[in-house]
Amino acid sequence: MRYWGRKLTHVSREFEHRGVRPSSDLRAIPLATDPKAQRAARVCADWGMPPKGCLIKYGERRYLREFVEHGRLLLRPASFYRSTDLAQGIRDDELQFDRTVAADRMPSMTVYDGKSLQVKATGVRPFSMTQITRMETDFYLYCASLAWDPRLFLLDPRYDAAVVIHSREVLQRVDREVRRNRAEFIEFPPFEVDYVDPVEATDADCHLPLVKHFRFSFQQEARAVWVPVAFQPTLPEITVEVGDLRGQVTLVCL
Repeated sequence: MRYWGRKLTHVSREFEHRGVRPSSDLRAIPLATDPKAQRAARVCADWGMPPKGCLIKYGERRYLREFVEHGRLLLRPASFYRSTDLAQGIRDDELQFDRTVAADRMPSMTVYDGKSLQVKATGVRPFSMTQITRMETDFYLYCASLAWDPRLFLLDPRYDAAVVIHSREVLQRVDREVRRNRAEFIEFPPFEVDYVDPVEATDADCHLPLVKHFRFSFQQEARAVWVPVAFQPTLPEITVEVGDLRGQVTLVCL
């Protein structure tokens, strides 16, 4: 029963994170069969695989063109990404990671009778519980991907382009601009996100902002993060401009 209890918890969480009730018909899960998906597949095949080590930023052509020509980008706080207005494939609470602790990994309990206070049972384990790891302060992050994948054009209906970032020096320029005339930040060098199974995760796995739920693992995300030294419950969006990036990045449009 412990084995099947864990499996049931795992399956339920996966349905929940995909926005589908367990009783729903699996055909309700959308498939990437629209014309945009076909265009994305052709573009990825025609353009070929970017050189190893490149980062790819997927988004809207009008904004990515500004990034290429002027180095202009909108840097958003982690709190922005929990907005219910965002597409399901993007929306996530970056300030929090919830993991399910299955019964066989929880300490046993002693159950007492509420009136007599006599021991009714020992060694009892609840079915499961949710343990929450949370960042108390908001922070800025810039997300890109290591994957050149047609599916990533479909994360948001508005995505119609991608920028291939050939040099990590681009993020170093962004970092210098973020720090200029702004509050002091602890900067994390660009790193690959660690995707964690919320049922199998341990305390050691749940270090924010380094981890995400493994339902996002197909994104193969790499990110740069700026955490304020002083506690900030929320942070505003900021526009960063680092100058012409042509030669260091390439714009690819659907």
